[in-house]
Amino acid sequence: HKAVVTKPTCTSQGYTTYSCTRCSDSYVSEYVDANTKVAWIHNDPILAGFDYDYCQKMYLPFDKIVCVSDAVREKFNHFLPAYKEKTLTFHNVFDEEKVRSLAKEYVPFKKAEFDIVTIARADNKQKRIDGIIQVCRRLKEEGVSCFRWHVVGGGPSLESNRALATSLGVDDVIALKALNKKLKKKRIKISL
Repeated sequence: HKAVVTKPTCTSQGYTTYSCTRCSDSYVSEYVDANTKVAWIHNDPILAGFDYDYCQKMYLPFDKIVCVSDAVREKFNHFLPAYKEKTLTFHNVFDEEKVRSLAKEYVPFKKAEFDIVTIARADNKQKRIDGIIQVCRRLKEEGVSCFRWHVVGGGPSLESNRALATSLGVDDVIALKALNKKLKKKRIKISL
């Protein structure tokens, strides 16, 4: 994390903004006028490379630490057991009916017999998109090739994932695409 200090002025209190050097997520924990301070955790802290000493200090001012899944909470509690009593799970909220409705609106690719769409950051350290490529290899080895897996999302592992798909001979059943402005504005229709 990188700390940027905003100095106080005659009319406002100073504060420090902490930003992740890898993903640019940021937070302010001090000088926030709130009855309860809550931090949200979306990643496995060990796989994400969190620094133990830094996190020990960083999460101290928070009253609650919300994890987006039971698995993330379990990993976080293992990583920082001193804060176990502060953690709770709150799953990401999706309107299932809206997602199903939007899924019927637009197909930005040539349809296969069976289409699977994954929208995620191409980051093998956290999202393990390389595992999808291995699944495609296994399906082809088992004689299943009537599908097309569309993985949409740029990130640090996009090019290495494309190279892996080519080297495993599955680039005919998996498409790895960066999320561009055109795709962001469209809704993607899928079979699943």
